[in-house]
Amino acid sequence: KKRSFQKYSDDFKKRVVEAYRDRVLKSSTTYGVKAQIAKEHGINDMTLSDWIKRSDAQNGTRNGLTEAEKDSIILELKKKNNDLERDNAILKEAAAFLVRNRLPKLIVKFVELYKEKWGVGPILRVLKVALST
Repeated sequence: KKRSFQKYSDDFKKRVVEAYRDRVLKSSTTYGVKAQIAKEHGINDMTLSDWIKRSDAQNGTRNGLTEAEKDSIILELKKKNNDLERDNAILKEAAAFLVRNRLPKLIVKFVELYKEKWGVGPILRVLKVALST
């Protein structure tokens, strides 16, 4: 049997979260309040928990990021990733160019300079140079 998921309006979510907060303020305990409010509004208590967490994050009352902050960070990371992929492609082309143009002394010098940092194998793999070269 397929489960169907109901889409709740933002206004409904806000009202239910407010009802939960009001009940918590009026009672001396939070025990069972979430389950009561969820049952009264015909939703799952885990759904209510998610809505409360999201509301707290958006209001800045919870450690975490708002959706807008997450979106901004994702956009920034995508841009950085694109820049790094481009830079990597340029470096690979430059390495291939050096190899094609038979600059073995320069390649050997580079390997000698950086073998401690990255190891000979990874350098030769990136430069696409055979070990026998």
